[in-house]
Amino acid sequence: MQRVCEGDEFRQAPRMTAFLEFVVEQTLAGRGEQLKAYTIGMHVHQRDSSFDPNTDPIVRVDARRLRRKLLAYYTDEGAGETLRIELPKGSYVPKFRRAQEPADTAPQPTTAAASAPVVAVLPFENMSSDPEQEFFCDGISDEIVIELSRYPDVAVVSRHASFQFKGERIDVADVARRLDARFIVDGSVRRGHDKIRVAVRLHDASDGRQLWAENYTRDLTAQDVIDIQDEITRSVAVTIAEPYGVIPNLLTENVRHRSSESLSAYEWVLRFYAYFAKPSQERFVELRDHLPTAIQLDSSNASAHAAYSLVCTDATRFFNDQSKEETEWFKLAVALAERAVELDPRSPLAFQALAAALFHSHDLAAFRQAAENAIRLNPNHANLLADLAAFYACLGEWDTAMPMAQRAMALTPHHPNWYHTVPCIHAYLQGDTAAAAREADLQLTPEIYWTTIVRTAIHGNLGNKQQAEESLVLLLEQRPDFALEFEHELQCWNFNEELTRLFTTGLSQAGLQSPQTTADEHDEA
Repeated sequence: MQRVCEGDEFRQAPRMTAFLEFVVEQTLAGRGEQLKAYTIGMHVHQRDSSFDPNTDPIVRVDARRLRRKLLAYYTDEGAGETLRIELPKGSYVPKFRRAQEPADTAPQPTTAAASAPVVAVLPFENMSSDPEQEFFCDGISDEIVIELSRYPDVAVVSRHASFQFKGERIDVADVARRLDARFIVDGSVRRGHDKIRVAVRLHDASDGRQLWAENYTRDLTAQDVIDIQDEITRSVAVTIAEPYGVIPNLLTENVRHRSSESLSAYEWVLRFYAYFAKPSQERFVELRDHLPTAIQLDSSNASAHAAYSLVCTDATRFFNDQSKEETEWFKLAVALAERAVELDPRSPLAFQALAAALFHSHDLAAFRQAAENAIRLNPNHANLLADLAAFYACLGEWDTAMPMAQRAMALTPHHPNWYHTVPCIHAYLQGDTAAAAREADLQLTPEIYWTTIVRTAIHGNLGNKQQAEESLVLLLEQRPDFALEFEHELQCWNFNEELTRLFTTGLSQAGLQSPQTTADEHDEA
């Protein structure tokens, strides 16, 4: 705790330091159950006996700030700490967690490859007359740094380096050169009596272009200022760094037509993201054949290991690749994902890959642990949420699956079609036939044959004969032996009884022959 309090994040924040010291000392003394808002208000904030936490939110607000300070500390100067202090949401009792570390002989953790883009977030300018708004401006910049740091394939300049430019007139090219960054985020805050406007811009210093800009105007009478800060910073980070965000899209376009031999490990990860948005047999084969070479080029790149793990999982769950036995594909997928986690225990993509490999290996307890770790590391990663939502839906855990699916779609308005698959099935199970039919068509992604299965089964169950038969024709073009493999497909995805009935009945209504009938015809042939 002493190292934390003496760090740059806390040295100039005496109230946060006092808050942290009080709750840690009380917990270590065995008085954690006494840590309530009233107690903290009295001892840390010097409130008198009339203090009412319901009308004075200072403890709740400072608890949020403390959580951010701790996250910022462990993201930057405290990244090497093995024992970490956390303040769980909804509680004032700190937890002490030992961070997972790579073995001493392993390469240093690599969140982003050497060729990954470097992003610098500059201090936001206070456009208001009130100097007190400097705290909000600095908070916006700090939070964007923290949120961007959750994405494994961008490298973010530390807050301490970028804040040296606070109060200076900015020349983007000069700042980028001094910070060795390609992308610069800057902005301003203007606050009135009941409104606040935050302007954010993203610049590409390599050619001087402004790639993206947005104005966020919020009503201060309707929303807590901390909630506004959270909402805006999450939106900015997702827009910039999410796999289909501004920076990955730009860089993916740049490598689209380059020869495979010239690509770095990071650029192969970019190609993986393009594949994950719209899988195809051609892209799958390309990644299957070239990602091992990319890993050899950069053996410490966690994202490349995780990407190859997911491709190995897809070899069986999507593409029926016979170049290895199914069990061998899944063993390789688990081993690669575990290596990715070892290389970078803070990578959401690594835990996403591990969760997928474990799910299809039917180790559901370990799957849930990996999934929880992935979400904890980045609860705003749309691709991650959509992928995990599908797994929980297969298990019939809709209270978990639907919020994930809905959040993924909200975070990425221009999301891939397959994000609609979970809402489609849920709508049918809820008896919303119109929504089920609409979502069945929206989720169709011909390159992913399981979306064809879903459309066929939903329209079959709804009695929409023409749509069901059209989809069945497409399905059998994609997988001619699907009827023989259907039972195995259900097992691969761990479907519960309700979903097994939904697909069995729906596909039968669409005209799919039973596996036994098809097997007899196959034998006769």
